Amino acid sequence: MSSQMKILLMKTKGGMLDNLTGRQLRAGAEVLFANNARTQLDPELSTDDAEGDNCKPSKKNEKRKRNQRKQRKWGKHDLCNSLSHFPECDFSKYRDFSPYELLELFFDEDIFNMILAEIPIYAQFKNEPDPAVTKAELKVFIAVLILSGYNRLPGKRFYWDSGPDMRNEMVHAAIRRDRFIQIMKFLHFADNNAMDSRDKLWKLRPLIKKLQNKFVKHFVPVPRLSYDESMIAYYGPHGCKQFIKGKPIRFGYKVWSLNTPSGYLVNFDVYQGKNVQINEDYEKQFGKAVTPLIQMIDSFDDDTKNLPFSLYFDNLFTGMELLSYLKQEGYNGTGTIRESRVPKECTIMPCKDMKKLERGTFTYKCSDDGILVARWQDTGSVTVATTVHSVNPVGHRSWSPSTSKASVSKGRLPDSIRYDGKNHYIIQNLGNKRRRCAGEYCKSVGRTACSKCDVGLCDGKEDGERGGREERPSGVTRRPTSRRLGLIKTHFRSSRVFVKQQFLVSVYLKTLPHNATQYRR
Repeated sequence: MSSQMKILLMKTKGGMLDNLTGRQLRAGAEVLFANNARTQLDPELSTDDAEGDNCKPSKKNEKRKRNQRKQRKWGKHDLCNSLSHFPECDFSKYRDFSPYELLELFFDEDIFNMILAEIPIYAQFKNEPDPAVTKAELKVFIAVLILSGYNRLPGKRFYWDSGPDMRNEMVHAAIRRDRFIQIMKFLHFADNNAMDSRDKLWKLRPLIKKLQNKFVKHFVPVPRLSYDESMIAYYGPHGCKQFIKGKPIRFGYKVWSLNTPSGYLVNFDVYQGKNVQINEDYEKQFGKAVTPLIQMIDSFDDDTKNLPFSLYFDNLFTGMELLSYLKQEGYNGTGTIRESRVPKECTIMPCKDMKKLERGTFTYKCSDDGILVARWQDTGSVTVATTVHSVNPVGHRSWSPSTSKASVSKGRLPDSIRYDGKNHYIIQNLGNKRRRCAGEYCKSVGRTACSKCDVGLCDGKEDGERGGREERPSGVTRRPTSRRLGLIKTHFRSSRVFVKQQFLVSVYLKTLPHNATQYRR
């Protein structure tokens, strides 16, 4: 008996057991009844009873269980896996389809009928007359939306503008402007009376589900798939709008996407934080970012699900749990991995030590369950985890001198040196000493030289500590520098004609002479 406790059970007072912790309930106990009768409880029986009462383990216990999982053994050996046979991809079914026929595979009669059924319901909800939209008008409306994706104008009304630089004849001849705006006003995909407040995308959910099913239906299996996030630009107010710093599209909707190498979208899911469509068991095991991938794989039919796909992802998704799960399911996984997600028992060289080594150095470790972690030094340390690709054979690559660590050149060499056929390799002078540039027209004094020719060579900069500029013979011109370009732009801004003259300036700069002193004032 690990510990004993005395519990007084009163006939008139109940509920005292509810005040005990789970650890106390699972411990051995001695029970004292009201008639002074005593009895001892078996600890194992108490534990079973406690579990039968649905006592949830604490977060500390859950963390302890995760830490007690079978630890992998890592060694310095390579993977010996071979790719499983994948059936040949058959695209013959869609080979003779026109672009319009391919579009109709996804936007078919089912989707148009759904939209046409929801438009009068929404008009009634707004207490307005039915716009009586026909299927032909709806198709024209969708076509205008597609056209506006590559033929962009400041606003939707400009497609019917009378100006020759704005008006689009195809749009103007296909549908009237006011009719287009009216259809956009009543366009709807779900019934407002059946709102699901837990789903932020409930208004689009019927359309999303239909498109997801059609994407999976027309998917021709290929051996390699890529899973990543994509951004749909949007700057208005919405609960699903995300901001990702450093991305080409920083504001908008984040969409988890499963794609083929050719760009076909196999499946997708719009990120909205807490999502009722997400499998909670998957989310606890893999997290919010990886759960949509597992659910997308589950959405395949049995024949497709049994194929040995190779999945690729970046360090947002890669983890040991994901790679181990995919391997158990018969799939291959490869992706860059963050240093914090590499297990502690994997004694691979840390990134801070790799940065001190020469570019091109690599190291690797492989676990007993077939997960390889490789790390090599590029401009920074790169770590990759895989269950299919091996380290050998090792390829060889010659690093460009302009990007090598040994090179300090950050500018551009003069043309007289770049095209002399000697392939100069610029390094920093020993002791950081100055040497005069050996260029034909250059009089600068710098701290760099060519290691092949053992002569001083500058890196082509015009200003700085070298204190000189390249002199050219008469008649030799050069393109204007960024400094000249900025001065000319300032001149036009002060005259308030820069916007109108911007194109003329760009053409004029091509013939700007070297001694353009009149434009610097």
